[in-house]
Amino acid sequence: MSENPIIYKRLPGRGRRKMGFISVATAKCSVWLGPDHLLSVDRVWFTEEYKRFYFRDIQLITVEQTRTALLINYILAMCAAGTALLFWLLSTNDPTSSRVYLIIGGILTGIFLIALAINLARGPSCVCRLKTAVQTELLPALGRTGSARRTLAIIKPLIEQAQGTLEHGLYEASAIPQPISVARPSISQPVAAWAPQAAARTASGYVPAGLYGALFMDALAGFYKHIHASWHMYMLVSTILMLAVTSLSITALVRQRGTTLPALLRGLTTYTFVFNLIVLFIIFIYGFISRMTYSMEHPGELPTRINFYTMPGFRILSLVADFVEIGLGLAGLIMTGLYLSRKAAMPTEPTATGASRTIQE
Repeated sequence: MSENPIIYKRLPGRGRRKMGFISVATAKCSVWLGPDHLLSVDRVWFTEEYKRFYFRDIQLITVEQTRTALLINYILAMCAAGTALLFWLLSTNDPTSSRVYLIIGGILTGIFLIALAINLARGPSCVCRLKTAVQTELLPALGRTGSARRTLAIIKPLIEQAQGTLEHGLYEASAIPQPISVARPSISQPVAAWAPQAAARTASGYVPAGLYGALFMDALAGFYKHIHASWHMYMLVSTILMLAVTSLSITALVRQRGTTLPALLRGLTTYTFVFNLIVLFIIFIYGFISRMTYSMEHPGELPTRINFYTMPGFRILSLVADFVEIGLGLAGLIMTGLYLSRKAAMPTEPTATGASRTIQE
C-alpha cells in the first residue's frame, strides 16, 4: 500500500455517457481533481473506468452550449399543460368521477412541473471536450454551463502553473453555440484550429418531404373520420401514418445536423417531433384510462377493442390535433418544396474528370 495516497477532490458536475447507440446501460460520469492531473471516472454498475489527464498535457478544453435543455423544457411544459387540460376535460365530462380525474391529473401534472423546475435550476446544457496531443475526450460530467464554468475556474490556475500563462482566456457562452476554451500556447498551429468547422452537407430533402407528406395525409384521414364516423379502417390507416411520422421525424432530426437545410425548416422538424410525442402520450393516457375503467366494470376480462371517440374530450382533442397536423404538414411541404427548387437551380461543380479534360484541350 502506498505511504502517500493521492487525495482527490470531486469537481462540480455530473452526467451520463452512452455506452452504445442501442445500449440500455449508461455510465455515471464524474471528474476529480488530483495534485497534477484530472481524473475522469465512468462507473457502470460495479465497474469503474479511469482516465488521467495531466495538466502539462492539456492543450484545449472547449465548452459548447447546446439547446438540449431548452428542448427538454419545452417537452416537459407541453406535457404538463397537455396532462392538465386532458384530465380537466375528463372531469367536466364525467362528473361522477371528476374527483378521481382531478387527483390523477394533479399528480401527473405536478411530476412534470417538478421535473421542469429541476431542469431549469440546472441551467443551460453544453458539450465539454478535453484535448491532448493524442486524444480528444468528451466529459459528460460537465454537461451544464454552470458546472463547466466552475470547473474551469478551478483548473485554469493549475494549468497555468504547469504550462505558463495561457494565451486564451475564458469566453462567455451565449444562446448561439460558442466555445469556452482554455488552451496552452501552440507553435505548430493556432489553438482554435484543432477542430475546424466542417462544411455543410447538401441535404437531399426527401426525408422532410416524406415526413410532412405523411403528416398531411394523417390530418386528412382524421378529418375524414370526423365526417364519416363509421369508417372502420381509420385506426389501421392512422397507426401506419403515425409510425411513419415517428420514424421519419427521428430520421430527419438525425440527418439534418450540419446540412444546408434552412434553419426554419430544421426548427419545424423539431417542433413536429415534439408534437408527435405529445399526441402519442395523450393516446397512451386515454388507452390506460379506458383499460382501467373496463377492468373495474368487467373484472377478469380484457377489452378487445377501444373506441377512443366515445371517450370524454377525445373528439375535441383529435380535431385540434388534426388542425395542427395540417398546418405543420402544409408549412413543411411548402418549405421543403422551396428548398428543393433552390437546390435544383444551384449550378453543379465540375468533376475532376471534366476539369482534366478541359485542361488537356
